[in-house]
Amino acid sequence: MHPLILRYWRKLLAGHSAVDQEILREQVFEQNIRRLLLFVKLAIPLNIGHILFFASRLPDAETVEYTWRIGIILSHAAIMSGSLIMWGLALLYKRDVLPGFRLAWALRAFFLFLVLAGTGISVVDQLVITAITPFLIILTITALAFLIPPLHSFILFATAYLVFFFLLPITQEDPSVLMSNRVNGVTAVGVGFFLSILLWRNFVSRLWQARIIEMQSMGLEQRNSELLRERRKLKTAISARDQFFSIIAHDLKAPFHSLLGFSEILKDEWEDLDEKEKLEIIQLIRDSSESAYQLLLNLLDWARLQKQRIELQPVPIDIRKLLDQVLDQLGSQASLKGIAFELDVSPGLEIEGDEHMITSVFRNLISNAIKFSPRNSAIEIFCRPREETILCSVRDHGLGIPSMELRRIFRLSESRAGTDNEKGTGLGLHLCREFVRKHKGKIWVKSKEGEGSTFYICFPLRNPGPKA
Repeated sequence: MHPLILRYWRKLLAGHSAVDQEILREQVFEQNIRRLLLFVKLAIPLNIGHILFFASRLPDAETVEYTWRIGIILSHAAIMSGSLIMWGLALLYKRDVLPGFRLAWALRAFFLFLVLAGTGISVVDQLVITAITPFLIILTITALAFLIPPLHSFILFATAYLVFFFLLPITQEDPSVLMSNRVNGVTAVGVGFFLSILLWRNFVSRLWQARIIEMQSMGLEQRNSELLRERRKLKTAISARDQFFSIIAHDLKAPFHSLLGFSEILKDEWEDLDEKEKLEIIQLIRDSSESAYQLLLNLLDWARLQKQRIELQPVPIDIRKLLDQVLDQLGSQASLKGIAFELDVSPGLEIEGDEHMITSVFRNLISNAIKFSPRNSAIEIFCRPREETILCSVRDHGLGIPSMELRRIFRLSESRAGTDNEKGTGLGLHLCREFVRKHKGKIWVKSKEGEGSTFYICFPLRNPGPKA
């Protein structure tokens, strides 16, 4: 194989993946099948016409003309027979009877058969004429009718020329004509090879362009889908933000009205109030401040969450110690309603997580339970290992959750008033869900209206033991 041909072939396929090259082979194969069927439709009547024409006036059997005509008739009959055979094989392939790789090999053999048949006609023609027109025509037709890879094309036309070169002296004895025809044969092969390469390159270029356009279209469709998803997310986020600020604007007023009102009473009536009344007002101011502070904490967490600025800072967390701290923080809120905590936590339970987020989850769940619990009731907090997780629950015996609200309980929405008409934003449970998700955990709720609610959290265990 000539180095220039090899270099051209490598350059043509360079930069394309194995998938692209497989697509090229499939496309070339399918194109050649279609072209074969068209070629057969044109070749059959042409060959029949040639056979009838040369057979119509056969001279005596002993003459050169008779030999020439018989040679032409046999050559065209062979081309017609080969074309009919290929037509039958193509139909078998279309009906899934013949495997594609077998037809591909048959096609290569047919290309060689065509150029050799054309070579035979030219050799026979030398009995009566000196031109090699059939050789040029069959090479040109083969090059233009079918898509042949450059390497196969080079082998095909080189083989045709070698057969032409060595068979020509059988019928052409004139040295000068023989030399001229051999030189003209080189020209015919060169023209056929050039046309084959040109057609192949044009097809490959169009195929790659179509492939690039297809990939770009797929990329644009994917990008468009991503933009639509981002648009929906943005629309949801804007809606949630507007709803959130509406809730916040309403619920921030209550604690600050209380703070301002009770502070005004202390300022204006300090001398007229006894010690018990002063302590009650101070306690109310503290409770309002605690409510506003809890709301502020949730608001800051929500804002950081929306901006994706919350990052996990995992540390070993002792569940019992964390719950003790949360219950200390919420003790005054619970004591005002006479609510007791029943804590049942297995000793030594640890998870790997962000302490601030886990604290926020339990603080919101327990604060929520206090809010919806009746006076002088109990809140049960339970934590146990379960397989390779820790299952925690916070149960109250309060108002419960209507079934219609259960489906959207963890969404950002306005919260109902508590048993003592406590207000809330609905932000706490939304944050709980997001923080639990960040720890690859699960959170869910079971509730029946009028009988209370139980919130469950499942976290991965920090050091899961070996499976039994």
